[in-house]
Amino acid sequence: MKELSKAEVADFCSGCVSGRFVAVKGYTTETNEVGDYFLQFGCYYGDLLKEDSVFLHEIIAGNGNGCLEVTHGAWLDGELEISPSGIPVSIDKNAPVLLDLDNPKIKNREAKGRKRAILSYSLPMNGAEVIAAATALLKGIESPKDTGADFQKEGKGIYSLDRQDGENHWYLRDGLIVSKTVIQEGERKFSASLPKTAIKDAVRRLLKTGKYRSFNLTEGNFRSVKIEGAELIYDGGKFFLD
Repeated sequence: MKELSKAEVADFCSGCVSGRFVAVKGYTTETNEVGDYFLQFGCYYGDLLKEDSVFLHEIIAGNGNGCLEVTHGAWLDGELEISPSGIPVSIDKNAPVLLDLDNPKIKNREAKGRKRAILSYSLPMNGAEVIAAATALLKGIESPKDTGADFQKEGKGIYSLDRQDGENHWYLRDGLIVSKTVIQEGERKFSASLPKTAIKDAVRRLLKTGKYRSFNLTEGNFRSVKIEGAELIYDGGKFFLD
């Protein structure tokens, strides 16, 4: 294997044509999940924001097709009453019952006497709840917040960032997740949310910006990056070309 300098790493990634695919193998997240990611390369965040804006406007206009599948945790403050005007909701994978999503007994915080549960339900994409979620998300898409991160482009998809801890880190960016294979499950804590928030999160997962990913190359939380048949390997703080 040949050791590469940072400049050679940037050249290596620049050799990939936009729209082609890149594999990031053995990437470890903050929750210790290990997975292989298959990315479409050269997808720029600004362009994705524009596409998401069009998509959300279609939903808001009532032109959404199909159904939105929503699954989330919640804390239940007592038994939930069946509501004839509600929607079918499965609790902890049991048979669905008609429930009102605005039921005040559905909570997002733990408290004495509350029972945790997993709620699952389906909503029409042209339904009022989904339209409201799309409207809320559109504000952030059309007026995104400035993260304050000053990334410097070093090559196609390769950026450097001077962090607050004084270290300079390199990142692989401009990738859109096509598929992901989990090799090792991470540490997952129970997370609860109100239906309104969960529906918004489910719509967000449909957005292209929600599939945009950045990988820290400096921390070495990956086994290799495969581009155009060649493989970049990280070992002991150094990059090698296999």
